[in-house]
Amino acid sequence: MKKILLAFDGTQFSQGAFEFARRLHEAAPILLTGAFLPQVDFSAAWSYIAGDGPLNIPTVEPATSEKVAANILQFESLCKANNIDFRTHKHFHNLALAELRKETRFADLLVLGCESFFGGHTGYLTDMLHDAECPTVVVPEQFRFPEQLVLAYDGSASSVFAIRQFACVLPELCRLPATLVYAGGETAAPIPDEDYITELAARHFSDLEIMNLELPANGEFASWLNRMPAALLVAGAFGRSLFSQAFHESFAGEVVDRYATPVFIAHK
Repeated sequence: MKKILLAFDGTQFSQGAFEFARRLHEAAPILLTGAFLPQVDFSAAWSYIAGDGPLNIPTVEPATSEKVAANILQFESLCKANNIDFRTHKHFHNLALAELRKETRFADLLVLGCESFFGGHTGYLTDMLHDAECPTVVVPEQFRFPEQLVLAYDGSASSVFAIRQFACVLPELCRLPATLVYAGGETAAPIPDEDYITELAARHFSDLEIMNLELPANGEFASWLNRMPAALLVAGAFGRSLFSQAFHESFAGEVVDRYATPVFIAHK
């Protein structure tokens, strides 16, 4: 049984994130931990946690506390209705985000509703994903549960680590059709260490295709991905791997900002 951490921000309750966790529970029983944080100024809070700014984090307003309490009740009711073993962690103090980072150290997987948790502020999301100590799935509010996987590979250790982590954390999804994609640019360059990555990936993904994708321009990867129905993207460290320019630009600018598909992210 895996421990999955579901983080909620203040007045927001992510139905998409809960639905993703619920579908994982259908495939294999989980312990679902709901971490409830007050609504704060994330730009100030996270920069402090990262050591980049002063301690100047807004306190929790009474109305926010009431909404958080309502979200906790909704979370617990949904877990009971779906027979999900759950725990509730409440972080109402000023260092709530530091506690969330600590929570990730003791979880197998963090699930975030991108729209509700950060309101589309990709910069804060990038910092949080970089500091999380467990793999993370970023989920849009409206999505189809994965029916196929896209494994982003660029030859780097980060991309291989993410693929291996996905197979370890979510083996029940490895039976889905999987496409390992290398984007070499406008002309298809040889896939780095193709024999090695094929040996590894084929052990975990029973229905595997290897694709060397030619991309005429930056950002085309997201357009290609959007043509893959009900896909889940597996990627290395968010914005900090050796991804090709094609992967990096589309990932930060389109895949997350436009919530095209759930994204699994892991880094060392």
